Amino acid sequence: MASRRGIAVTAGMLAVVTAASFAIWLVPQGPPGGTVVVSDHAANLDGVEDRRAALAAGVSELLDGVRAGDVSAGEHAELARESAVIAKSELAGLLRTQAPPEWRASYAAAAESLRELGAYIS
Repeated sequence: MASRRGIAVTAGMLAVVTAASFAIWLVPQGPPGGTVVVSDHAANLDGVEDRRAALAAGVSELLDGVRAGDVSAGEHAELARESAVIAKSELAGLLRTQAPPEWRASYAAAAESLRELGAYIS
């Protein structure tokens, strides 16, 4: 039969191991937000530009809908906020990418384009 002391020691060890496991799982292992690892920078920038162009086209269509009276002011405000969040998310992903020196100018231009789109939407 197990003694109380043995059960207490076993329970204590279990608690320590469990706490250590959760601490390792919960403590961030890298910089805040992490980094984005990209192997094909040309394709990544093409994708960012395609998403930026689609977002800009959507904003343009939204404004046309407001002018035509098809979109209410409330819908416009909500969709503009969502579009701004998408632009900021794209920008954040672009800024987290660790680009090599030969791609930094292209990434900076794409980031500036997204900033301008975000300012236009706002």
